[in-house]
Amino acid sequence: MASIPRRMLKTQHYRQALEISERMVIDIKYELSDSDYAVAIDLMTKVFGIDAAKHCFEGLPLAAKTNDG
Repeated sequence: MASIPRRMLKTQHYRQALEISERMVIDIKYELSDSDYAVAIDLMTKVFGIDAAKHCFEGLPLAAKTNDG
């Protein structure tokens, strides 16, 4: 199910992909992985701009902000 927003991102359906991603979290209580957070930030940038994406990034859990790999 998490691959749906990723596939839509590739087809440039940014707003729809962002809506699906948000619904997954709110309605289904889907727990996002680090890569899901990355896709969400990318979508936020494309739909609402860098300031919105920065605000979204600042609200992420600390574990999702680090690169331990």
